[in-house]
Amino acid sequence: MTWPPNNPLIFLQVQLSSDLKKLEALYSNHKRNLHSLERRIEWLSSADERADKAVQRWTKEIDRRNAAATPDFKFVAGGRTYGSDDKPALVNRFASVMKEAHQMKTASPWEAPRLVDVGEYRGFKVQVSVHLDTARFTVFGHDSYEPDNMRYSKDDSFSLNGFINRMDNFLDKFEAWRAAAEHGRHREKEELQKAVAEKAKPFSQQARLEALRQDVRDVMSELKIMQGDPEYVSTWKPSSQQQNDQSRYRAKAAS
Repeated sequence: MTWPPNNPLIFLQVQLSSDLKKLEALYSNHKRNLHSLERRIEWLSSADERADKAVQRWTKEIDRRNAAATPDFKFVAGGRTYGSDDKPALVNRFASVMKEAHQMKTASPWEAPRLVDVGEYRGFKVQVSVHLDTARFTVFGHDSYEPDNMRYSKDDSFSLNGFINRMDNFLDKFEAWRAAAEHGRHREKEELQKAVAEKAKPFSQQARLEALRQDVRDVMSELKIMQGDPEYVSTWKPSSQQQNDQSRYRAKAAS
């Protein structure tokens, strides 16, 4: 037996199934967002650990730099200490080092750079390598760094004063980086609180979703009864539509 084509339950079943499909899609998106939020919360939960590590790192570098502070210019290289009056000789030292680095340059992206000792400045050891025609200075403290401002392409001019200025600019940024780590800590902890609160929010249409799921099951049951009993007259009403009517009534009353 087939259902009459004008059976209102048929149209209702189609409408309910369509509404449920749309709402299930929204619910699936809600769950995906929850998973992303959970991963974000897990990462944000380590805010203190990351900040502490960064603060300790920059504090060590600041202490190293400050312990080596001198009132006058000093650069140690090749077992000799160069002062302000020795800069011409230091220029020659750099020329020799740069020549050696160019002789040892690497031409393949997969080759590890070959470092050449330059010297020590303000408590930090400096080495240089030439990779794909770019000279890169590496600075060693408690950690090692390749500052972006200390790279020279083959078209860049090199001067000792310019190099020292770049070194000073790099070494004087430690306090700002330490402050940025503390700022990041506070920002991430505030974000963590918001993320936890957001995760605690339920799906805004959970009640309607459950009602629609039940309605789709119920309307199919009603149709099966009608299929077995042509005289059966259904008085069933979908609970999801009743919820919609109540929501519209509350919205109208509030306005």
